[in-house]
Amino acid sequence: MTYRGRIQNGAVVLDDPIDLPDGSRVQCELISLDASQSSGSNSHDSMYSDLMEFAGFIKGTPSDASRNHDYYP
Repeated sequence: MTYRGRIQNGAVVLDDPIDLPDGSRVQCELISLDASQSSGSNSHDSMYSDLMEFAGFIKGTPSDASRNHDYYP
C-alpha cells in the first residue's frame, strides 16, 4: 500500500490519516525535491554520471590506494 505525505520538522506527515500500530516498519521513497531536480531519469543513473566525472582524477597514487586509503596520507 502506498501513502503520500511531506516532511515537516524532520518527520514524515502523511496526507491522509492512517491507523498503524506504534513500531510499524515503513519505507519512504523520495518523489522529488523540486521541479528543477526532476530530470525524468533514475536518480541512481544521475548519481553514477555525476561521480564518474571524478573517475581517474587522482594521478600518481599507489595501485592499492583504493583498498588501503586509511594507510596513506
